[in-house]
Amino acid sequence: MARHALKLAVWPAVISLAVTILRFASERAGLPGSVTFWMGITWVAVLTGIYYGFKLVGEGRPYLLLGLTMIFLGWLSRIPAVILWWITKTYGLGTHYDVFGSWTEALSLQLLLGPLEHLAFGIPGLLILALKRRRTPATT
Repeated sequence: MARHALKLAVWPAVISLAVTILRFASERAGLPGSVTFWMGITWVAVLTGIYYGFKLVGEGRPYLLLGLTMIFLGWLSRIPAVILWWITKTYGLGTHYDVFGSWTEALSLQLLLGPLEHLAFGIPGLLILALKRRRTPATT
């Protein structure tokens, strides 16, 4: 199950990486926060949860699979954020990635709380999954 969840998380993680790079570049280019806010991995997580809420209906143990996928996505998408934190902090680039004061803060908040946050962002997907499974007749 874990291997399947990790496989499901790969493409959303690639999209998250692209969004992270785009946001970093946009912040460095001086775009206002009202614009760069919309370029966030949070939105990727919400959309991923919704997508898999529809897609995993026929899977065995779909709720666990969706939860694991969201946690793996959290780790995979937060690793680039930690790297950008280090680059931004080291070179004083002044992006939103430099909000952490230390490695301990960056790692604990990004790699421990980040996946839990992604799990929470998967709740719309869990609701969709529950509704779809409720409406899907059991096969015998």
